Amino acid sequence: MMRRLREGLVGVLLLCSVHIVFAQPEALQTALQQLEKEQYEQARGSVSAYLRANPAGRYAAAAELILGRASYGLGDYHDAVERALKVLAGTPGGLMAAQAHYLLASCYQARGDHTMAALELVECLNLEPGERVKTLARKKLEELVQGPVWYYADILLERAVNETARSVLKELGITEKKVPRLGAITRSPEADTVAATPLLNGVRAGVNHFNKEGSVFLKLLERTVPYGSHDAALAAREMIREQGVWGLVLGGREEDMIAAAVEAQAAGVPVVAPGLRYPGLTAIGPGVVQIEADWYREGEIAAIYATDSLHLKTFAVLAPATEMGRQSAGGFTDALARRSGTEVMTLEWYFPEGEVGVNRQFQRIRRLGFRRDFADSLRSEEIPFDSTTFEELWQAHLDSVRRTTEYRIGKIDSNDIAVESIDALFLPIEPSSIELFAPQFAFYNFDAMRIGNSAWYEDPNELYRHREFVEDMVVTSPYYLGAENPQMQDLKAFVAKRTGGTPNIWHVRGFDAAHVLATQIANGHLGPEGVLDGLVHMREIALAAGKQVFAPNQRTALGMWLLTIKDGEVRPENVARRRIILMPEPEPEEVDQPRGRNLLEREMRSGQ
Repeated sequence: MMRRLREGLVGVLLLCSVHIVFAQPEALQTALQQLEKEQYEQARGSVSAYLRANPAGRYAAAAELILGRASYGLGDYHDAVERALKVLAGTPGGLMAAQAHYLLASCYQARGDHTMAALELVECLNLEPGERVKTLARKKLEELVQGPVWYYADILLERAVNETARSVLKELGITEKKVPRLGAITRSPEADTVAATPLLNGVRAGVNHFNKEGSVFLKLLERTVPYGSHDAALAAREMIREQGVWGLVLGGREEDMIAAAVEAQAAGVPVVAPGLRYPGLTAIGPGVVQIEADWYREGEIAAIYATDSLHLKTFAVLAPATEMGRQSAGGFTDALARRSGTEVMTLEWYFPEGEVGVNRQFQRIRRLGFRRDFADSLRSEEIPFDSTTFEELWQAHLDSVRRTTEYRIGKIDSNDIAVESIDALFLPIEPSSIELFAPQFAFYNFDAMRIGNSAWYEDPNELYRHREFVEDMVVTSPYYLGAENPQMQDLKAFVAKRTGGTPNIWHVRGFDAAHVLATQIANGHLGPEGVLDGLVHMREIALAAGKQVFAPNQRTALGMWLLTIKDGEVRPENVARRRIILMPEPEPEEVDQPRGRNLLEREMRSGQ
């Protein structure tokens, strides 16, 4: 294959040499002869010496082209491309420019970028290069359109501006636009009983949405993989190289889909990864897009809302010792650190494996909260203390509580008394662990706002089963199933028709992933390169999940919903209502009521 490429390129240069080289400097004629003998280093040396002596001479463009050909022969495609582009910059038309486009096509083909190679050959034909060059370009195009380039026919037809180029394309059977193709790779339903089927149905709904509107017609190719990054990467390779997809939706285990994303990036095909929220995932390549805010950003959003909108000051964090937990807690605490007057009283971790329990962590949070309450009561009575004095006063205070009749006969214990010094608890959890946390809220009696991550909303049915424990809790989420926008309505209709049910989180994720890719095509971005360009410059987009926004030159979404649970229903958070809940008007008898060292005893009496 490489031998044929080299022979074809030498043929073009020798063919055109009568026009650009003969009767010209001997150094260039010598270089052409060396190219014919595949003496690329010698040819590069001959031409380089000529260019150093004549950088702006009459034959400088010819010298650059020969030098680019020598670099191509040595496998230095980057230098060859640079030389060809330099020729085009100085000689945009004519036979010399046609040769430059042919050189570019050869470089792109050697690097595996067949689409760009085909486009350069069309540009070569647009310049009326003569019968011999036309024959060579046609032969190379015929090789290329046997593969995925065939699916980019609309781009080739658009670039063909003269009869020569159009006639060659017609001879090759490229006479009409081809249907753009998107690919979806998910785990098999047997391997993933929760997400695989609804995600794929969501992708189908997203493609159907555009086909129904008529703005663009798309074909969806589907592949399910049982397990492993190897299977996912092979599926991506087949869809890209043999079926010519313009974009991929990848859903499944993070390690599997990353392998498929790397394969896609090597071919320049954009990827949307619904449900993969690991920070930095877009570093795989410029074509990877996360349409949901990552875990770190989610923690930031929760902290920003608590401080900037609700003016809360003191926090406790309880998070799983997983990557998600570390990132979410890190985003939350980092955002608080950037705001003056806020404090994280404690950051507690737990391991979610096996028979996990969080009793110890909640007890520690309560103990720290009581100590803060007691310290505040001392300050309110202007009682001076240092660390040693505080411990003495604290122990005396606990002893006084234990001596009460109510405590001795078991009428009250410490959990009967609410902790007031903690304004909010931030509780990011792993999916399917609501039942571990929700009952603890009532048992440990925190008088604090509770803020959770999107895993609380991953299964709305589970959240509803524990509604009595999560009333007025706020959770962040990339999606809101109660949205009433046209995209969500279309998704609901599709799912109802296909399954007889209602959309869940994974339906929405699949729909929006397909919607993001299809929107770029509907906006006129053609081929993988065009879709990628549209994604890179995307700032906001209307999705079934609601409007999503992106920062300049960033491909990870920034926005999330703030949702609250009220009377067993999940609805968008209302900051005005939340402020009323957090800061009600004080009752007259409680105004300016002093707080002293008998804090816990007074709380006991007020509860009787």
